[in-house]
Amino acid sequence: MMTVRLIAHTPEPEKVVAAAAKLCYSDAHITDLLDGRDDIDNSMVFISSCQPKPGCMEAIKAGLRRYGKFENIIETDIGTTIGGYSGPGTIGIVFAKKV
Repeated sequence: MMTVRLIAHTPEPEKVVAAAAKLCYSDAHITDLLDGRDDIDNSMVFISSCQPKPGCMEAIKAGLRRYGKFENIIETDIGTTIGGYSGPGTIGIVFAKKV
């Protein structure tokens, strides 16, 4: 028998998605996203991309190391389904909040 333990819950997911969508189309920079945050788990961050411009991923990783102080930066590719909707140059940054 498998035991499943809930480690996080989003009580109002629609509001979270709406806020994230608004941020997606803003001119926010890494410094804006990470400034003053003490609720971030700095052990790991994921950067996903779909055909980024040359040098873009290196610049983002440098910014995350400097401003987010992340211990592990894991680079992944955005798959064809999401990439087909978002298009070339899409960058996604995912990190966890402290529990």
